[in-house]
Formats: sequence, structure tokens, C-alpha cells
Amino acid sequence: MSTQSDTIQSNARRSRSLSRGESETLGEWKRYNRSIRFYGVVLLVGTKLADVATTAVGLQYLPGITEANPVADHLFVEWGLFTGLTVLGTASVFFAVCAAELFGLEVRRRLGLPRTALFAQVSIYLTLSALFGLVAIRNGLLIADQTVYVLGETIGLGG
Repeated sequence: MSTQSDTIQSNARRSRSLSRGESETLGEWKRYNRSIRFYGVVLLVGTKLADVATTAVGLQYLPGITEANPVADHLFVEWGLFTGLTVLGTASVFFAVCAAELFGLEVRRRLGLPRTALFAQVSIYLTLSALFGLVAIRNGLLIADQTVYVLGETIGLGG
């Protein structure tokens, strides 16, 4: 004869143990999640480094280029260009990774949709990486334009 306490413990053990199919699905989800996290972080860091490098070059070496973000500009004045870029770059990548991972985990845990969770993570990583990449491209184009202008003025071709 079992007591109510034994029944509750048995039900708790049963709910904690996963069936074979659920266990395989969880293992598959973890494998995909690790891959998405690795490549997502690599992509985010790479595009953010391109943004940081082009920002540093433009602000350090070309007098016609200024920082458009007033918060970043204030930090660059207070902390110095390279410290400010390092702090802002690290913080933005950290925030992006946390947002992607936490959102994916919540979608999987609360809604029980593992594929949707993976899609959400990929979407966040790709969207933010595209944004960082576009900013780096824009910075590069500004640097090129300003360099042509400065060289034209230097050799007397300016109008």
C-alpha cells in the first residue's frame, strides 16, 4: 500500500524523466543550439570588430568625420576613443548574445517549440550582425569619401 507522499514522489520522478524520443529531441536541440551560438557569436564579434575598426580609423585619422551617436561621442570624450569603443563594443555583443540565448530558451521552455526557438536565435544573431556589418560598410564608405576629399585638397584638385 502506498501513501500519498509516495504517489507524489513517483509522479515527480516520472515527470522529470524524459521518454526516449523527448531525450533524443533534447539532444538534437542542444547540438543545434551550440552550433547556432558558436557561429552567431563569431558573426557578431566579427561584424562588431569591423564596426569598431572603421569607427576608430575614421575618428582618429580623418578630421571631417564625427561620431553620430551622442551617447558614444560623450563616452569617447570622457573615456578616450579606444576605451570607449572597447566598452561599447563588448557591451553590445554581450547584450546581443544574452538576448538571443534567453529569448530562444524562453520560447523553447514556455511554448515548447524547439525549432521556433532555434529560428528566433538565428534571426536575432543574423539581424544584429547585418546591422553591425552595414554600419561598418557605411563607415568604410565615409572613410573612402573623406580620404578622396582630403587627398584632393592636398594635391590641389579640390573645387
